[in-house]
Amino acid sequence: MLRLKLVGTALRESYYGWRYGAKGRGKQKVKRNRQDALKCWPLVSPYEGRGLNLAHRVVQAPVTRCRCVFDKHTVSPLVREYYKQRFTEGGLTIFEATSVSPVGELNKRVPSVYTDEQEEGFKLLVADANEVKAKLFVQLFHVGYASSKVAWSPSGISYPTAIPEGFSPTSFLKLPNKIAQAHIMTADDINQLKLEYTQAAQRLDRAGVHGVDVCLAAGGLLHTFIVACRNCRTDKYGGTPEKRARLALEIVEAVAGVVGPERVGVSLSFGYDGSGIVDSFDLDRPTYLYLTAQLSRMGICYVNYWPRWQSQTAPASNDFVQFHAHHQDFLKHVREKFNGTLIRSSFGCDFTAAAEMVANEQIDLAAFGVAFICAPDLVNRIRHGAPVSSSYQHMIRSNADFNRNFETTEAHDALHYIDWLPADLPDEPPQLIHMA
Repeated sequence: MLRLKLVGTALRESYYGWRYGAKGRGKQKVKRNRQDALKCWPLVSPYEGRGLNLAHRVVQAPVTRCRCVFDKHTVSPLVREYYKQRFTEGGLTIFEATSVSPVGELNKRVPSVYTDEQEEGFKLLVADANEVKAKLFVQLFHVGYASSKVAWSPSGISYPTAIPEGFSPTSFLKLPNKIAQAHIMTADDINQLKLEYTQAAQRLDRAGVHGVDVCLAAGGLLHTFIVACRNCRTDKYGGTPEKRARLALEIVEAVAGVVGPERVGVSLSFGYDGSGIVDSFDLDRPTYLYLTAQLSRMGICYVNYWPRWQSQTAPASNDFVQFHAHHQDFLKHVREKFNGTLIRSSFGCDFTAAAEMVANEQIDLAAFGVAFICAPDLVNRIRHGAPVSSSYQHMIRSNADFNRNFETTEAHDALHYIDWLPADLPDEPPQLIHMA
């Protein structure tokens, strides 16, 4: 049985190596839709904001893919190729969550930036981005209680006391039960964390990145300080909305002190339901609104708002409708309080909805994650009204990016990563006036 499995793996990898490894691998035949191109035109219009001068409004969102060099956490040739395929002229790319320290790593394949070798890898990415005049922001992250080494938490608890019905706290990252009790962060731990973020920002600045994204979302350590269900501290970092937002603001300020506020972005995910965190619309809303107002005063470049619906509840349910209403209302308040660039993620492949929000000035830029995974030429597809296949979802999920905590062959890592075909489309934009 084992022999058959090994033979099957070898044949599959040989096939993909033959199909996708050769130069000139061909292009995907697609049909252009003139009406879709017209509807989505706001997405490919230029944008100029604080610290940003972009040729279009389609942002590559940060998506963890776990393809870095095993146990070194450096940018691998595959990672470099993946982003090189997706950099667009005058476009903004937010590089996937990058750990600021060994303690902040999810597994052995995520990117990090605390060694000289890791810093050198980002210099290569910057060179590739500069080649096509793309903007590269790198997202800094500490995974917190989900660390593969030491579980850190603001209050020593890994999950909220009350878990919603039908929600498994280990369903998202397949976390082991042994980390149910996490290490309570001391004052020294917090000071060390701020130092690690500062040093990571210094390394990225030396590497030449165009900006730094501080992730306050995705169930990471800074997210756990913000939300009431995880932060039970009674010191200056917990107890009130202002205190729960304090650490996040101190770290953003420290990073801004290194690279300048106009080169700092922040990712938020109010309404998050996943990774053992459930944002409360009642308890956490004041914290997020206070946080947003303070970020605006700092003069940072952008806020990337990421509404997350991780629950197993069906999209048509009342819960989802309520979630959507809360999100729309919250986004409106963020727009009022934040005077920088506002990005919104979690559109899936609904480009029309994103274009509508841009046209109505609800947001400035729209970020896409999974759509960029299967369509490296996403911007050109949107520009020409070409479709993006939705069949990628099963393949991406079955590829188990988050569980990719092992050393493997390059051919295996390339599967559903750098093997997506670009569409057979002209590079020049269509004459939409004559297409209507």
